[in-house]
Amino acid sequence: METRTCVCFLLLLGTLNLVASSDLNQRILKNTLHNVNTTVDPCTDFYQYIGGNKKKDQETSYTKEIGEIREKFNLRLVPIFEDLGQRKFIDELGVEEKLWRFYKSCERSINATGSERVYLKLVPPAKNFNWPQFYSSTREWSSAKFDFMTALGNLRNYAVNDIFFSVFYSNDFYDSTSSLVTFASPKTDEVFALPSESHLKELLIRQDFSHLRAVYLAKAIGRLDRELRQLHQYDDKNPTILTVAEMENEENGGLSWRKFLKAYLDTKIERDYQLQVFNIDYFKSLGPLLEKYDSEVIATYIMVRFVHFVTNTGYFPSGDNSHDCINVVGYQMQYATKLLYEDRYLGNGELQKYQSEINRLFQAIGTKILKKLEENHFQLNDSQILALQEKILAMDLNLNNMPTMTQRRRFVNDYYRDLELTGYEDYPEAQLKVLKCFARRMQKVSSSYEYFYILNLSLEEGYSSTMMLDLTNIIVIESPVLQEPYFVHNSHDIFKMSFLGVMIAKQLTSTILPTRIYYDAQGNIYDLFDNFANNEHYKDALKCVNKSQPEYLEWSITYISAVQLAYETYFDSDSIFDQTQPDFTSIPLKQLFIQNSAKLFIGDLEPNSDNDPEEKTLKVIFANTKAFSEAFQCPQSADGMNPIVKCKIFES
Repeated sequence: METRTCVCFLLLLGTLNLVASSDLNQRILKNTLHNVNTTVDPCTDFYQYIGGNKKKDQETSYTKEIGEIREKFNLRLVPIFEDLGQRKFIDELGVEEKLWRFYKSCERSINATGSERVYLKLVPPAKNFNWPQFYSSTREWSSAKFDFMTALGNLRNYAVNDIFFSVFYSNDFYDSTSSLVTFASPKTDEVFALPSESHLKELLIRQDFSHLRAVYLAKAIGRLDRELRQLHQYDDKNPTILTVAEMENEENGGLSWRKFLKAYLDTKIERDYQLQVFNIDYFKSLGPLLEKYDSEVIATYIMVRFVHFVTNTGYFPSGDNSHDCINVVGYQMQYATKLLYEDRYLGNGELQKYQSEINRLFQAIGTKILKKLEENHFQLNDSQILALQEKILAMDLNLNNMPTMTQRRRFVNDYYRDLELTGYEDYPEAQLKVLKCFARRMQKVSSSYEYFYILNLSLEEGYSSTMMLDLTNIIVIESPVLQEPYFVHNSHDIFKMSFLGVMIAKQLTSTILPTRIYYDAQGNIYDLFDNFANNEHYKDALKCVNKSQPEYLEWSITYISAVQLAYETYFDSDSIFDQTQPDFTSIPLKQLFIQNSAKLFIGDLEPNSDNDPEEKTLKVIFANTKAFSEAFQCPQSADGMNPIVKCKIFES
């Protein structure tokens, strides 16, 4: 009797699991089809068919700023912060308390009048020396005492970067077992745009500059910003290793790097201290450019950049302080937020289930790309093929850019150990403490288990669901994407492969294309592929894509490859995935794959520009895949969705 009861219970449990799984798949399917317009022929207008126009009309400016995935993630953070308000802490002396105190400071005073001045009072350009407007006259503010390199080094300790240059700790690109302070030209496309001249003038007047002085300085720093953006910048794959003394030579720009490093690292720097420098030509031009401007203009430019950074980092006002501060805190205390999110939504073995499923996709896609390498469409030599195979085989996955499961709480508590918040600070003071903690951790690279995790967290960059850490050969998957309707571990494989699978395929293919092919399996730069950009097969692909999408050549080639690679991984005869038509839909799986993967390219799943040519992007990517022509059986035409000649990357 007991045996029969046990069997019945197990059968009931299995039935309930099947029902729950069916309901989950129905919900994801509903989301996928929400904007699909079946009255439109996908062969003639795929953008209208997939609902790209509807999707764009539905999005708010807030969604555009932070991305749909991050917005849904923030909504899931709300009950976590509600619990923190009830003092439901796992560790009363741990990271929960610090997160809550920062959140309350934000909620209480993030919109306080005069906060810009508070930041400037709290962070002067140097010890015992203040910003120009805090003196009674320009004459009293001594330009001779102002050293902009010292000011930049001081601000870097509050995570401020990319003013005149970018600086960060990184692996030695020629020896990934050691690290160097690394300099590069600023990421002008990613840093906040300088306000208009009229807004600059208003900002300066708020900081107590006279009207006349504000007019002059607004024009001057606007001109300086334009000239900086026009300096010679290029994507330098191979950095130069130089000593501080060599960088201070006039031929390399003549800037006072020892002063910057002394303020940044708080230690005396010797002349033979080695630096890693990308785009040395930029620095050669930077020194002479800055010499054209007087000290007050340079100081004011730095000040404006600093104020803009601290008042905008993670802050996208929606009119609801409590909601906005969840995003602010989640952005500026990323590891603490990730840990609490995992505890609530990915506990009780859920995180391990996600890791197992993601790894299953990764292994399948990796196996397929290894076969592509064996087919040798790029006509590589044996050494090159072997090097790429070793790189793919050595590649690893990581969830949330954190150490392994057992170390996660210890890692996060250690990360914020030096952060001391009373809970009574106004937001500017609390934020500066958080930023200083972040910057300090970026400098501490002695602990091997945390080195790469700290190194690659950035406040300047927007949210991304996946990223490739070239120097460690690791693909990182962020937890916001591990939710409905994006990726759920027990959903149907078609949804998993057509969404996150395409993202993983994108990271894998990019490692063997010119964007990342120059790194070996250990993350070192090597010269085995120095001439790959001249590869005839690759040049033909560039030329083909250039005809329809010249703005995003390498990006388009990578995603064409990624969609096709994920599709073949799922549907080829050697696939490990079930291709049987599921009960929850009558839509052919190949069409469902295209419909779900198309979501990656319409709307704003991640922060995006209004200028992103979605319609053109969709056509370039899907028209050049066999996946689309097989799924929809479109007639061949010269410039339709099934062109007679497709752009070929991993096929001949």
